[in-house]
Amino acid sequence: MKFSVKELCTPAFIYFCLAVVGIVIDFAKTYRIMYNAVMLLFTIGWSMFLNYLCNKGYSSLSWIVLLLPLIVNFFVLAKLVSTQKQNTSQNKQQNQQNQQMSNGSTM
Repeated sequence: MKFSVKELCTPAFIYFCLAVVGIVIDFAKTYRIMYNAVMLLFTIGWSMFLNYLCNKGYSSLSWIVLLLPLIVNFFVLAKLVSTQKQNTSQNKQQNQQNQQMSNGSTM
């Protein structure tokens, strides 16, 4: 199978570009040649798979496969932020109760 960036459908091209940017940034930070070579091979393979889906008429599925990790990460991050806010609120209430109890016991 021949791989050509010019022939990639939009979801495959977006994935390929983002992945290559990530690989270049990782390589600049860590210089892990084997890891980045494997990641580049994976990126090419995954881009070919997304392009295959597009060529078979499943462009919508290709978009879903591309965006699903981003959507899941968004909801996980939103849940973590929400949980953190709840924990902060509960900690403030507990600290206020502890202060009131310690102030009441010193009188």
